[in-house]
Amino acid sequence: MGKIGSFEHERTLDEEVEKLELDGWRVIKLHGKSPDVITVKENKIVAVEISKMEEGKNKPEID
Repeated sequence: MGKIGSFEHERTLDEEVEKLELDGWRVIKLHGKSPDVITVKENKIVAVEISKMEEGKNKPEID
């Protein structure tokens, strides 16, 4: 996977953020910080970090 802030990282992050928003999560992007985003839904707060993505795979690993 590309470096944080790279086109590939941002594209992957945008795709995952869209999925979370469709699932009802409120997403707060941290723009170049770790974790990549904080998500909030009901009484849950979750930090999301895109850690790696292997070539040829469609699903990134999310911690």
